[in-house]
Amino acid sequence: MRSICDGTSGLSELERQKYVDMWTKRRDRRESNGVNVRLPQTDHNEIPEKSRGLGDTVAKFTRVTGIRRVVSAVSAVTGIPCGCPGRQAALNALVPYEATE
Repeated sequence: MRSICDGTSGLSELERQKYVDMWTKRRDRRESNGVNVRLPQTDHNEIPEKSRGLGDTVAKFTRVTGIRRVVSAVSAVTGIPCGCPGRQAALNALVPYEATE
């Protein structure tokens, strides 16, 4: 099954090993150059299970689609904060799902 997923299903064992070695060397070279090839893990506890407003819904959507991890990676590389928590709070205030008293 793994050979189907990594694109090596039609290769002999020797060819498959060369393919895997090639990608391993590329990964190692990127890591040694200081390029972070792994996306950072984000804390998913900051998004409540029940959405309080539009901000929570957008946050859930970006987490599920992977946009959140990409934004976190870009933010970590550039050193510029993404502003996601502030935007989430602002959208929750603008479009709440429950009536506030």
